[in-house]
Formats: sequence, C-alpha cells, structure tokens
Amino acid sequence: MNDDKAAKEAAVVDRGETIGLMEPMLVSESSKHRTALTDLAIELASRAAGFRRSLPQGVMTSLSDLVRAMNCYYSNLIEGHDTHPIDIERALKNDYSADAEKRNLQLEAKAHIIVQRWIDEGGLKGRRRAKMVSWKSIADFANCFPKICCGQKILTIVNCCKSKRVSCASTM
Repeated sequence: MNDDKAAKEAAVVDRGETIGLMEPMLVSESSKHRTALTDLAIELASRAAGFRRSLPQGVMTSLSDLVRAMNCYYSNLIEGHDTHPIDIERALKNDYSADAEKRNLQLEAKAHIIVQRWIDEGGLKGRRRAKMVSWKSIADFANCFPKICCGQKILTIVNCCKSKRVSCASTM
C-alpha cells in the first residue's frame, strides 16, 4: 500500500453511525413537496426515455460502455479500490499492469463491467428477487461467471464451511 493511501485510510474515522441515520430515503407521504417532486421525477423519466429513443444505436452503445466504466470507477473508489480510468480501459483491452496489486484492481474492474453489461443485456430477466439472494442462486451465478469474466481466479463463493474457487475465461 502506498503512503498516500495509508494516510487516507488512517484519516477515516468510524463514528459507529448506522445506515439508519440516512433513512427514510423517500419523501414522506405527508410532505407538502411530495406531489411536486413526484411530478418532476415522472417528467425526468419521460424526457430521459425520449432522449434515449432519439439516439442512434452506435451512440447509445458507446454511451452505455462509457457509463459502465464510469460507474465502475466511482463505485470501486467508494470502496477504497482506486483504479484509474486509464487502467480500467487497459484492462478491458487485456492490457494488465505488471504490479500485482494494480493488476488485481484491473481484474476487479473488468469483472465489474462485464457483469454490469450482462445485467444490462438481460442476464437477470426472469429471476425473482428472493431467488437471487439464495445460496443456490449465488452458486448458479458463480457457475456462469467464468463465461462472462476475465481469465483469472478472482471469485470465491463461501457457503458456510464450503468454499469454491472459480476460474474465469475471457470473453472480451
């Protein structure tokens, strides 16, 4: 771990706050602003759908890829996994760093993007939400993960005392 990263982690203070402090994350039914905010949300969704329909397929594909990479970068950054966007792009082209820590972050980012594309393209269609959280559904996903992942042993599924290492095969 480099000195800057260590200093940042040392500066983080856990105050023991619960996620409940952010709740409710919905506008209460009694709020005088609820109707206006709901109308704005519906208008925004409608305009976004219209904008999406107006885009040529090539532009929409490129924007989708860009947004997946951007979401990957920021969600991993939030988790403390600082993978530079250039390193993410290199990973998508199978150009990995010689540095093991950086390469692992690239592999994680690539897997993140591939799984998100799989979801965006309908990979979860037909699955009930409750079914997705069972150990069996996680194991089923782990079994299909090699088909959509990245050529490295990076995923471990743990079910009580059982552990399964999955080797992924590149599709990009």
